[in-house]
Amino acid sequence: MPHTTQDEVVRFEQSLRYWLKARPEGAGRVTVIPIPRFGHCNFTPAEIVLSFALLVRQATGALPASLASEVAELDAASLDTDLTPYLEALRAVEAEDAAQQSRASWNRVYLPVIIR
Repeated sequence: MPHTTQDEVVRFEQSLRYWLKARPEGAGRVTVIPIPRFGHCNFTPAEIVLSFALLVRQATGALPASLASEVAELDAASLDTDLTPYLEALRAVEAEDAAQQSRASWNRVYLPVIIR
C-alpha cells in the first residue's frame, strides 16, 4: 500500500504501525510503500500502476501479460519498499513518547477522597 511520508491527513506512522501488527500473520500480507512526498494520496500514475502490479504479483505469484507490459514501461526504481529508516524514526518517536509519559507520571499527587 503506497503512502506519502508527509501526509497531512493520515500520518505515515499509521501505516507503519499497521504493518508491524500485520507482520506476524505472514510475510508479504502487507507491503508499505513509502512515497517521499507531501500531501494526502499524492501519487503519480506510475506509482499507482507499480503499486497495483506489486499487489497482483504478491497475490498470484506472477503478473498478467497485459500488466507486465505496462510495468515494463515504468520506472520501477521509483518504488522503495525499504522501511528501515522509517521504522527507526518511529521507534525513536515511541521511545520519546514513553519517556514523556513516565516523566509526567512521577510528579502526580493522588489525594484520598472520602465520600460520606
